[in-house]
Amino acid sequence: MKIIICLDNNNGLMFNSRRQSKDSKVIENIFETIGSANLYINDFSADIFADKNVIKCNDFLEKCQKNDYCFVENADIEKYIDKIDAVIIYRWNRSYPFDRKFNTKFLTSFHLKSSRNFAGTSHGKITREEFI
Repeated sequence: MKIIICLDNNNGLMFNSRRQSKDSKVIENIFETIGSANLYINDFSADIFADKNVIKCNDFLEKCQKNDYCFVENADIEKYIDKIDAVIIYRWNRSYPFDRKFNTKFLTSFHLKSSRNFAGTSHGKITREEFI
């Protein structure tokens, strides 16, 4: 499976049970990236994918298969690490308050395939990194 996450400069994911930010250009880029593959989300992420063709279920990390993608915001991926073969990170390039942080130490078994910047709608610079 391939996971997609959005992080701030400190690898923060969430603050006070809310996402730090969202950007419509990131969502567009996600769908350019996945093509016809499945994108799994949980209920928490449903509002930013309201008009998109996604699979919404709270056990999305269980159901996601090898060539599928999961958009992860508030779920713990620790027990699924052996299933993950790619990680796509969208970095906001800003520091926000956070109380939930992404543990990047498991990325040591991955290598950076690509990194590029693009302009978002809410952020002048968003960095997209792909690890395989």
